[in-house]
Amino acid sequence: MFAVPTDRFAYSTAEEGKVIAVFTAGIYQEVSLFGSTGSGTGLLNTRVIIPCEPGDEMALAREILEFITTPALTRRVITVDAVNQSTNLKNCDATQPIEIQIFNDGVLKKTGEIDVQPGGNEHAVSGIERDGIFFPTTLRCPDLDYQPSFLSAYSEGTDVGFGGNPWENEGDLGATYHLNQFAGTTKPKVVFGTDDSSNNSGLSSRAVKFVQDADGTYSELKYFSVDYTHRGAYTMFLVIGVPDLLPLGKTFINGDGFKFGFSEILEPVISALHGDTSKYSQAEVRTDDDNNGTVPFVFPDPTIEAGVDAPEPGETCLVFGVRRDEENNITVQNFKGQVIAYIPAQNEKGDFQTSGDVDFDTFGGSFQGCLGRFVWIEADIGQVETSRICKDLYDKYRPAL
Repeated sequence: MFAVPTDRFAYSTAEEGKVIAVFTAGIYQEVSLFGSTGSGTGLLNTRVIIPCEPGDEMALAREILEFITTPALTRRVITVDAVNQSTNLKNCDATQPIEIQIFNDGVLKKTGEIDVQPGGNEHAVSGIERDGIFFPTTLRCPDLDYQPSFLSAYSEGTDVGFGGNPWENEGDLGATYHLNQFAGTTKPKVVFGTDDSSNNSGLSSRAVKFVQDADGTYSELKYFSVDYTHRGAYTMFLVIGVPDLLPLGKTFINGDGFKFGFSEILEPVISALHGDTSKYSQAEVRTDDDNNGTVPFVFPDPTIEAGVDAPEPGETCLVFGVRRDEENNITVQNFKGQVIAYIPAQNEKGDFQTSGDVDFDTFGGSFQGCLGRFVWIEADIGQVETSRICKDLYDKYRPAL
């Protein structure tokens, strides 16, 4: 018998006729950076080998991952009974036994050791680094990536997207998606973070500040002559500075077929529509409750109003990881990796649709915050990796104390 919380799931692999799920507190249970070969050693944690018919490996792996990463569940336990040949995994072959391998000192000689390269981020073994953040594989690296490091050439108050001052896309889709123009008279501006001895961005880094002007208009950044379009699953990361206690607005990203944002008043709400934005309304989900098994989370932090000189300054760095899976469910995670919002699939055209093709060309619209970093990946990288990256982004961009 083997039982483990699902938040200990690390990753899965497959061989013919079996899926191997690895459960761990990290990728390695024990790591020595100075092994006898100079490369270091690490012990794998517990592996559960689940049998299936040859050819069903991908379907079984996906079924297990969906169980682990979907917060709205009616069944909470995976069961495979080889004695009675029964299971609630439809792609599992219950006529074959499950094998459990617990790797510890007692089985070290049997299992051997695996190499770990010392002196770097633990995720460098299987990922690629983009401006201090490791992404899981070369096939799942950012397609859009707007980084604060690019803003280092600009002085504070520089208009972004105007007069040869684009915010360049460092993602794999390249220069076509530079943010190089603004809409309207209110211009997004570069603001400094604590790395420049100020806290105007609410982050440790520089950022682009979107504001509402005295005439009621909001600042926006747009693509010059294209829309970004995408069909299928995706993962999006947002690093947002909130130096002032203001509503973040329902319209942060906007286009003909996609609108994402928050709320027009000070309340913890995620708003999203994947459909015709000229006809239909965004789904709005509160994050301060535990509906669908989510973790309550309040933002913006109401203590921000006390200012940076308060005994306990409010949390001015927000990180969100947003995923659309293959079934068009929307999951949102915070800087701790916790699932704070869940929008179930709505595949019919109309209000709250989650299934439409993504189509946008504008950042801003009613957004009153500072965008420190935006990452878009044309794949659902899963809850585990999204959690790790959210935590890494927070550690990198939170203001210095």
